[in-house]
Amino acid sequence: MKRMPAMSRRLFAPVIFLSLAILSACAPLPLGIPENAEPVSQAARPVLIVNSDRNISRYEVPAASFARAVRGHPIVRLDLHGRNDPVETLQDYLNAYPIAGVYAVGAKALGAVNYLAPEMPVVFSAVMAWREFLPESNAYGIASDIAPDAQLLWFKHFFPRIKRLGVLYSDANQPVLESARSAATHMDLHIVAKRIPQSKMLATQAQNLLNEVDALWLISDPLVLSSAQGIENLFTLADSKQVPIFTYKRLFVNYGATLSITADEATTGRQAAVTLMQLMRKDKQLPAIQYPAGSSLTLNMDKVRRYQLHLNPAALDAVSDLVESTP
Repeated sequence: MKRMPAMSRRLFAPVIFLSLAILSACAPLPLGIPENAEPVSQAARPVLIVNSDRNISRYEVPAASFARAVRGHPIVRLDLHGRNDPVETLQDYLNAYPIAGVYAVGAKALGAVNYLAPEMPVVFSAVMAWREFLPESNAYGIASDIAPDAQLLWFKHFFPRIKRLGVLYSDANQPVLESARSAATHMDLHIVAKRIPQSKMLATQAQNLLNEVDALWLISDPLVLSSAQGIENLFTLADSKQVPIFTYKRLFVNYGATLSITADEATTGRQAAVTLMQLMRKDKQLPAIQYPAGSSLTLNMDKVRRYQLHLNPAALDAVSDLVESTP
């Protein structure tokens, strides 16, 4: 996702105007009622949460957790559900009501606030293609998936006989691939990678890759995951070859993934709150991107049995969610 041109941003005016009107109508103060559990000083500047869509759990759960974790500042929300918002209107709002910092949840929200001046503290999360924003963004982010080396450790812990791990990737994830290859050398794993220069090449590259590997590692890649149909086809193909899929999102277990290591969304929101408060204290000694601090593991026992995988029984203690058909 690229930074939105100024002309495109002007098309977004109605939603911010409407959102602000709703906030003003529902609260005695122009900035709305603070959501923090603790009382705050009248002089405290608010923190703004810009949410891509409050109706979507992966956005609202971290946003709500963030709001509860922030202390000493009122919370104001803007919801971009269903529309884009104008940079000009948002800037007018920020000028009228000085904001202490911004939390952007989702790619739409990050695109909307990406023009802000460097001195404005901005933290984001729930952005799959965050690497594409970094060259132009002043924001600090929490990645949408667990660190690659941590994922590989879990894969090997659960399935110690897995030797050849396949990866489909686009250029955006070249750094992930390099990091994974370096980590894999210490785990008796060999990464077999197929580059996807265009989404239409996914099926061909997947067919070739699945013939060479013991398991497929599905990473957060905007080109590989560009369509629901492409994802379904990939899982169908892997299942036909009895190749397990390990992934970063619980959602993919519904498609047939064998193991998912998913970032805990509530923990991500709290992590974003801590990061933003550090930035507001002018602590610039922070990495541009942090990996999530919490995770949950889902294991699909139906796939383990179907593929006759050797499972380390000691790993079951770490499972948060066991998927298993009733006899």
